[in-house]
Amino acid sequence: MLSGPLAHSGAPLQPHDLLSWAAWAPDPVILAGLALVAAVHRVGRRGPDRGGLFTAGLAVIAVALLTPLDGAADSLASAHMVQHVLLTTVAAPLLALSRPVPALLRGGPAAVRNANRRLGRLVTLDLRHRLRRVLPATAWATAAASLWFWHARVPYELAVHDGRLHAVQHLSFLWSGLALWAIVVGTGGSRRRSPGLGLLLLFTFGLQTTLLAALMTFSPVPWYDVYADTTVAWGLDPLDDQRLAGVLMWFPTGLVHLAAAVWLLTRWLGPIELGRGPAWLGTQARH
Repeated sequence: MLSGPLAHSGAPLQPHDLLSWAAWAPDPVILAGLALVAAVHRVGRRGPDRGGLFTAGLAVIAVALLTPLDGAADSLASAHMVQHVLLTTVAAPLLALSRPVPALLRGGPAAVRNANRRLGRLVTLDLRHRLRRVLPATAWATAAASLWFWHARVPYELAVHDGRLHAVQHLSFLWSGLALWAIVVGTGGSRRRSPGLGLLLLFTFGLQTTLLAALMTFSPVPWYDVYADTTVAWGLDPLDDQRLAGVLMWFPTGLVHLAAAVWLLTRWLGPIELGRGPAWLGTQARH
């Protein structure tokens, strides 16, 4: 999403533009939004917390949206893919692990806190239980739908051409990724959920990303006409650029998912103490 001078000139970013001020000029709206969220979170922090994870998540968003990578995304599918991976596979789990909602509510305006309290009083205990039951499937379905929809040819190309729609695309990836990762790492809905559910969601969503990445990597033709004339300046033809995008989705995402799966499996099995089985079995081993 080119938001600076290069975007309005209509000229896609090229390698020689990387040293120009225009390529590095941040979008003031995104910059102000990130700064505001960071300030609100800092005000609401209490005692030992996970503020470092939250800050790291915001920093990853800044790298994705406030550097020349954002401009290069209008010229290269591979650069666009790096943005998507940073938002959904790096920033989203960092933000989910930081458990930011309490700090953001405390640091936000009183009207927001009051509205949250009123909403909490309106939602009955039975409704909360119902929402917690459907939340994992809803988060998974939303993330999968966002993944496939925004990589379909028509919406993808519309987003590249329209800065506002491009912003919606980024928000969709970040929000759906955050919702899914909050369930996966056990910070969304109910903390009593088994890590096994997180493993199931992660595995099945990983199948979606792997399939899409494989389709992009091994496709015999380019999917997006929008890059037909923009990749040559970067030393790539459109098909090679698309295949690189598929690889960039496939392997970094797979590594993050693998690391998360190992962490979840460790939590699920629990420490194996002398004379006891794994914690999830709930049984006492016999001597």
